[in-house]
Amino acid sequence: MSFITTILNIGIHTEIGETEQKVRKLFNAITFFGCIAGLLQVFIFIFVDKYAVLFHATWTVFCVIALLLHHYGYYQLAKITSVYIILSFGSLASARIGSEYYPHIASFGIVVGTFIFFDLKKEWGYIVAFLLLHAGFIVLIESNILQNETILIAYPVALRSTIIVGTAIFIALEVYFIIQVTAEAQLEKNKKLRVKNMVLQEREEEKTVLLQELHHRVKNNLQMVVSLIQLQKENIADAEIHQLFNELKERIIAMARMHEMMYVSQKIHKVDIKNYIEELTTTLISSSENQHPVELKVHSQVKYVSAREVVPIALILNELITNSIKHAFTAKNNLIEVNIDPLDDHRIAFYYSDNGTWKDPSEENSGFGLELIQLLTEQMDGFFKRENLEAGTRYEFVFNLSSKVSDK
Repeated sequence: MSFITTILNIGIHTEIGETEQKVRKLFNAITFFGCIAGLLQVFIFIFVDKYAVLFHATWTVFCVIALLLHHYGYYQLAKITSVYIILSFGSLASARIGSEYYPHIASFGIVVGTFIFFDLKKEWGYIVAFLLLHAGFIVLIESNILQNETILIAYPVALRSTIIVGTAIFIALEVYFIIQVTAEAQLEKNKKLRVKNMVLQEREEEKTVLLQELHHRVKNNLQMVVSLIQLQKENIADAEIHQLFNELKERIIAMARMHEMMYVSQKIHKVDIKNYIEELTTTLISSSENQHPVELKVHSQVKYVSAREVVPIALILNELITNSIKHAFTAKNNLIEVNIDPLDDHRIAFYYSDNGTWKDPSEENSGFGLELIQLLTEQMDGFFKRENLEAGTRYEFVFNLSSKVSDK
C-alpha cells in the first residue's frame, strides 16, 4: 500500500487545492497503469513482432517520463506527454497487431480522461487536437495498413468483447469520478463563499456599529453645544442678540437631528429625506414661540439623500421653516408644503412653499438667513428662485448630488 500511495502522491503538495489533488492522483494512477500495461504487452509480443514490442516499449518509457515530469513540477508537460503518447503508440501497436486484439474502443477511456486532465475553458486547444489525432488513428487502425497478418489471435470475438467490457467499466469509473469531483468542487466553492460572506457580514456589521457610534458622538457633541448656547443666552439681556442665539441654536439642532436619525437608521450612509423633513419641521414648530397652528405636507419621489448632502439641505430647510413660522404666518390655517422630485440620476428639484405673507429681509433684519441659503445652494452646485404668489411664497431649488438619486 505504501508503494501505491507513493505513486499516487507524485507531484502532490500542500499548495494544490483538494479537487486538483484528486485529479492529479487520477492522472498518476492512469499513467502508472499505462506503464504496467505497456510492459505486459512487451513480454507478450517479444517473440512475435518487433514493431509491436517497439511501440509498447516506447509507450512505457514515455509513461515513466510523464511521471518524472510531474514529480519535478512540470504537470502541464506531463499531461501532454502521457495522454498523447499513450494514444499515439497505443494506436500504432493496435494498428500493427490488429483491431481484434486492441480495438480503438479502448482508447475512449483516455478520451474521457482528457476532459478531466485538461481545463476545457483554458486548454480547449489541447482537447481539440487530441480528438482530431484520435480520429486519425481510428482510420489507421481500421484500414489495416500496418497490420502484421502473420499474427493470429485465438478467440478474437471473445477477446474483443472482453476488452470492450473492460473499457466500458473503466469509462464508467472515470465518469463517476468526474461527477464526484465536480460535486465536491462545488461544495468546496460554496463553503468558501459562505465563509467569505460571513467575514464580509462581520466587517459590515462592525462598520455599521462604528458609523452609528460616530453619529451618536457627533449628535451628543452638537447637543452639548446647544446646551452651552442656551446657558450663554440666559445671561444676555439684549433681545436682538437673544434672537440670534436662538437662530444659531436651531441650526445646530437641525444638524444634530440628522445625526440622531443616522444613528437609529438601518441605512447609516443615507437619510430618509421625507421622514427627516417631517421630524425637523415638527421640532421647529414645537420649539417656536409662535403659537399659530401649522399644517405640513411633504411629497417626495426621492427616498434617500446621502449623509454628505442632507446637511446643507437641512440648513436651508431650517431657514425657510423658521422664517415661515416667525415672519410669514400671522393667522390660522397656516400651511407648509415641500415637494422633492428627481430630475435625473444626479439632480433633484426641491420645492418649498407656504401660504403666508413674507416681509422683506431688511424689515426683520433676516438678511443673513437668505445669504446662508444662497451660500448652501451654491455649495451643492445648484440654484434657486423665489416667487411671490397670491396664495403665498414659493421657493424652487435645483440641487446637484454627488451620489446617485436613490429611491431604495
